[in-house]
Amino acid sequence: MGGYIGAKTGTLVASASDIRGDISATDTTPEIVLKNTTETDADGGREGTVTFKGEKSGGEEVTLAQIEGSHDSTNDDSRGQLVFKTNNNQLGDNVTETKMTINSSGNVDVTANTASITIRNTSEEDTDGGRESKFKFQGEQSGGEISTLAEIQGSHDGTADDEKGDLIFKTNDGSDGVSPTEAMRIDSSQNVAIGNAVPTGKLTISESSGANAPTSITADNTYLQLGSGDFGASNNGKFMIGFGFTDGTTNTNSPAYIGYQETSTSGDTKGALTFHTRDVVTDTAPIEQMRIGSDGGVHIKPELNAPLIVENPATNNQGAYVKIRDGNSTAGQYTWIGRSAHDTYVYANNSDLAMKITGGSSDAGIVTKPNQPMFDAYLTANTTHSAGVYNLSTGDSWSNRTNVGSHFSSGTFTAPVAGRYLFAAGIGSNALGSMTYFGLEFQVNGVRTYVHWFGKGATGSSYFAANNSAIINLAANDVVRLASEKAQSCTILGGASYSFFTGMLLG
Repeated sequence: MGGYIGAKTGTLVASASDIRGDISATDTTPEIVLKNTTETDADGGREGTVTFKGEKSGGEEVTLAQIEGSHDSTNDDSRGQLVFKTNNNQLGDNVTETKMTINSSGNVDVTANTASITIRNTSEEDTDGGRESKFKFQGEQSGGEISTLAEIQGSHDGTADDEKGDLIFKTNDGSDGVSPTEAMRIDSSQNVAIGNAVPTGKLTISESSGANAPTSITADNTYLQLGSGDFGASNNGKFMIGFGFTDGTTNTNSPAYIGYQETSTSGDTKGALTFHTRDVVTDTAPIEQMRIGSDGGVHIKPELNAPLIVENPATNNQGAYVKIRDGNSTAGQYTWIGRSAHDTYVYANNSDLAMKITGGSSDAGIVTKPNQPMFDAYLTANTTHSAGVYNLSTGDSWSNRTNVGSHFSSGTFTAPVAGRYLFAAGIGSNALGSMTYFGLEFQVNGVRTYVHWFGKGATGSSYFAANNSAIINLAANDVVRLASEKAQSCTILGGASYSFFTGMLLG
């Protein structure tokens, strides 16, 4: 086997200080030995140098490059380094500068004003992932096995005959062998994908395709975590994401923020999710507009007089609603508060209309409660009553004009819920000249209350009327009925125009 420096033939001239001419060596293990006999332990000492020279067009000799082997430490040891030097035409014809060093540990140091390493794949192809070049990071396990820990790859992005490229970062998850798994990719549009190979937008974070999304909430399962071992010095740590125009690095503030704000750094800390915006076009710090507290409460800043707006932009009849329920509610059942067209509605149990407030230019502000308990009944026929107390509710026959909720039955009203109720009643009678008193009363659970008395002289007209009204506080299932007390027997007039009994829940 032969190894050569220069031409294979020529004249060899040797001296103690220099060797000139062409050198050839033929051997099974050819080598050239440069020995520095200086006895020194200086870093960079004991150097031996191969110098590459040439001549300019005018015959001037110049030093183009050098390769130097020298001592790599200041100890009395055998450590060595290999230094590569080049002439950049800045410091003189025969002055070189160090551009790359391989030290005794095998580490490579490249030095330049704009240092770069170029890896070129000479395969002529347009396949996606083709033209690839890689940096591989390997290590040895305790048993001496070589493992590929990670890779960085540059390759073609797409299948067109173009220059598009992507940068791919791969790591070994512990079972990848010599083919680490892709962890992150920067594509030719400068979009970044973490966990997948196809970014959507500037940053996409995901698990690999398929049923791989986390099914529990833990710090390990988060797709993006802000904060780790850090916290605020005074229970005031702020972990924010900023949005919008900042004029590069000129502005102090982003136009909007969403983030986590600590309210306590005790233990593992707790805090609130906060939303910040501004209503000016200057570089002004956004103010907190809404907060979801650690207790789950939603807070709109009261000093801002800022309303909670729920809007359905579609021009349909669906309206816009807020749904409310608590942990004791039947699953799937909510109270709805919303607006449709000009009107405001409150629904109980999803579909039971509890209240409507009319809007618009006409009839605005009218409140109706379709399911609010109320009744309006009248005595159906004339009945003759003896003197004393007579139970009009159970003793006579009544007919309903209105009976919302069906809580009025057989002349008696039963309160469905506790509340304040309004009752009114009126009866007409044939008048008797000797009638000295006539009373109309509401009885609650059989107890005479709310009595309204009417007196009459010795002579009178052909008819006599008694009326009564009262607001009564009732408990659920309390019973209200109508009764009258007379000085003597008389006939109570029936029919829709004479005697009535009505009531309703006020609230």
